Amino acid sequence: MIIQPSFAVLGNRHSFHAQAALSFSDKEADLLECHSFDAIIEAVQQKQVDYGVMATENSLAGLVDHNLQRIVRSGLFVQAEILQRIELCLAALPGASIGQLKEVVSHPMALKQCRLFLEKHRQIKAVEGRDTSAAAQSVAGGADLSRAAITSPAAAAANQLHVLSSSIEDQTGNQTRFWVLGRNLVPAEQPRRLLIVDSLPNFLSNEELGSVSQRKIFVIRRLDCIPSSSDPNPFSYQIVLDLNLQAEHSWSDCKSLFMGLFPHGKIFGAFG
Repeated sequence: MIIQPSFAVLGNRHSFHAQAALSFSDKEADLLECHSFDAIIEAVQQKQVDYGVMATENSLAGLVDHNLQRIVRSGLFVQAEILQRIELCLAALPGASIGQLKEVVSHPMALKQCRLFLEKHRQIKAVEGRDTSAAAQSVAGGADLSRAAITSPAAAAANQLHVLSSSIEDQTGNQTRFWVLGRNLVPAEQPRRLLIVDSLPNFLSNEELGSVSQRKIFVIRRLDCIPSSSDPNPFSYQIVLDLNLQAEHSWSDCKSLFMGLFPHGKIFGAFG
C-alpha cells in the first residue's frame, strides 16, 4: 500500500496553497486545511502532517508579511520550492455586475497583485480576508450582489460564482514562490540552493562577498532582515540569504563552503 504524503495548506483544496501542494506531489496527497500560516507551522511541528506548504514571495506583491520570520523561528527546514502560476479573477453571485459592486474581499497579497484593477474601479472597497478560497466561500454563502471575491478560477467554479473579469492581476506571468517545510534538513546530494540565516553583525562585507562571487561560486540574494530571535537587545536583526550555486557541489562541499563564509549562521534549506 502506497502511503500518500500529507500537507498542511492555507485554505481549502481550491486554494493556491493546495494547488501548489498537489502539483508537488503529482496530485496525490492528503491535505490539512488551515486558517492561518501559524497553523501550518504548528501542524508540521506537532506531526499532524508530513509537510507544510507556505507562500513566501510573489512576483508582483513581494514578500509575504512575516513568513520568513515565521519559518526561521519555527525550527523547520525548507525541503523544496514550488513556483506556482497565479491567475486571479473577480467572482460574484450570478446576476451581479461590476457596476453594482461595492466591496471585494480577498487575501491581502491577492489584493496587492490586482492594484491596477482596483484603482480603475475605485467604487469597490477592498477588504482583507483570510485567503482567496475563503473569500469565494464568503461571497457564495451570502445573498449580496454588491459583494465579490478576488479568487482563483477553481475556487470560483467550486462555489458556483460568476466570473465578472478574468486575469485581473497586474501582469501576466504572475507567480508565487512556495516553500515545502519539513521537520528535518534533507539536503539534496548536489544542492543548487542554500537558504541561510545569520546575525547581521556577523554578515560578510561587500568586499568579501564580491571576492566569492568573482570566483563564480554562487549568486547571493538577500531575502530580508528579520528581528533577531536570540539577541535580547532592541533593534537586533538577522539576515536571510538565498544562495544560488553556480556549479555542482556535493553536500559535504556545500557545508564546508557555508562554515567558511558564515561560521555563526544556520542552513535552513538545501535543495536542487
